[in-house]
Amino acid sequence: MKKIFFILGLALWLMLPVAAIASNDVIEFSAFTRDDCSHCVELKEFLETDFAERLPNVQPKYYDLADPDTYDFFTEFTGENDLPRATPTILIGDRILQGFESAETTGEYMIELASQLTESSYFEDYEAPTSNNDDDGLLIHLPWLGTIDFQDYSIPVLAIILGFVDGFNPCAMWVLVMFLVFLSQTGSRKKMLILAGIFIAAETIMYYLILNFWYTTWDFVKLDQIVTPIIGVVSIGAGAFFLWEFFRNKGDECKVTTSKHKDRITEKIKKMVNSPLSIGVFFSILGVAFSVNIIEFACSIGIPQAFTKVLELNYVNSLMRQVYILIYTLFYMIDDLIVFGIAIWSFKYLHLTTKYTRYCLLIGGIVMLLLGYFFVFDPSKLIF
Repeated sequence: MKKIFFILGLALWLMLPVAAIASNDVIEFSAFTRDDCSHCVELKEFLETDFAERLPNVQPKYYDLADPDTYDFFTEFTGENDLPRATPTILIGDRILQGFESAETTGEYMIELASQLTESSYFEDYEAPTSNNDDDGLLIHLPWLGTIDFQDYSIPVLAIILGFVDGFNPCAMWVLVMFLVFLSQTGSRKKMLILAGIFIAAETIMYYLILNFWYTTWDFVKLDQIVTPIIGVVSIGAGAFFLWEFFRNKGDECKVTTSKHKDRITEKIKKMVNSPLSIGVFFSILGVAFSVNIIEFACSIGIPQAFTKVLELNYVNSLMRQVYILIYTLFYMIDDLIVFGIAIWSFKYLHLTTKYTRYCLLIGGIVMLLLGYFFVFDPSKLIF
């Protein structure tokens, strides 16, 4: 009952005709914030200093997403308005701003909007910067490159790097190579295309579902103060392991599967390849693909968990979440597509894939150590 009253009260407050309030009254506007959001901290500092001095009759009202009722309302509000669950989200009159870049850009724009509500002459001759819009907090000024929307690039780039590194590990590569070697012996390129195509498609779909499962897990648990550092420790451990593999080993051997397990999978592959195309063969390929995904997931432990946790920290909406997971999955599968392409072209070049695998361990180790550090000591740096 308390939750219902809170949500109804907050909804009514957000629908108040703020612009109709007289200029000599105290006007409040809403800001959804989080304690671990660096932009939220900068916003509060601005509102308590420059903003308060220039517009003392306008007072911000903060809603912390750590409160479950506020979080539920915020999720519903952003969903209905087709907005990313980004913080800070600021409501001034009928305008919605997301993010906070600086006092000189987003801050000045907020003052201009608030001054219009108070019918103040303070900004009578003020013109809002043309480069500002409702997403100013996501704009970053870079030398030579000018102003770019960092939100549009940071998570996709992370998805590309982690997906690519995740895909290049030896725990599943040997299965695909073995698959293609046996298929080549049949002398049928058509059969190779069909069976290997089914295997790659099945592996892609299954890993895509695994990533969605991990995101759902983080979104359900919500215990960021506990879970985030744990993911950080796992990421650091994974990064250290990848670097150890790079410096101490060739990086082309899977440490998860035993020789007995490999022999079992090899026999299944032989049987499938030598059998005529049928529904039974189709489901056998699905079974092998599932087994490979489990093995590969164990081999790359930490990478998918870290990526999906970054998505959860950034409150991305459902559509963009699927886009980012799809990008990750596609780059995760690039290694398989490369190997498949090489096999179609010439098998003598397959050995080159092990060299790329080794260097991916180096890149993956460095990235995972950095992610782990931020997860443990400064999660706000991962909120884009």
